[in-house]
Parts: sequence; C-alpha cells; structure tokens
Amino acid sequence: MVKVNVLQGENVTGRVQTVDDDGVTLVPEITVKKGMKAKQGEPIKLPFDRIRSGKVEIEFSHLEEAGLKNADNGPSEEA
Repeated sequence: MVKVNVLQGENVTGRVQTVDDDGVTLVPEITVKKGMKAKQGEPIKLPFDRIRSGKVEIEFSHLEEAGLKNADNGPSEEA
C-alpha cells in the first residue's frame, strides 16, 4: 500500500500494480464507512513528473488476496 502526494490533483492511496519508465499504475483504495471492507477503484496511471512524494505502508492483512498462505511467510519460531 502506498500513499502518493500528487501535483495538480487529488492524493491517492492504493496498491502498486505496475511500474515502468514513465510512471506507476496504482489500484486506488476507496474510503468506506468504518467497519466495512475497503473497496478498490479502477487502476490509475501516475506519471513520475506528477508525483510529489510517496510513502509505503506495509500490510499484513492481505495475504489471501496476494495468493499467499501462512506457510509461505517463512519459518516461525515456537516457544
């Protein structure tokens, strides 16, 4: 998940879909009421020259959506 501060437009929070020489394509996270599952919008292509800054947020709650299982997360230590 990334938060992008955009020049001349609304800031975008979403997941990175692709990155190429021209910019980044994000799948935006649409804000919903508290307690509801977040919705995703249509992909948005942001050219690098329109991006002022960005911050990466690490998520641990979307393993199933990424096709990962708990076993794929590496070894765990048990006491």
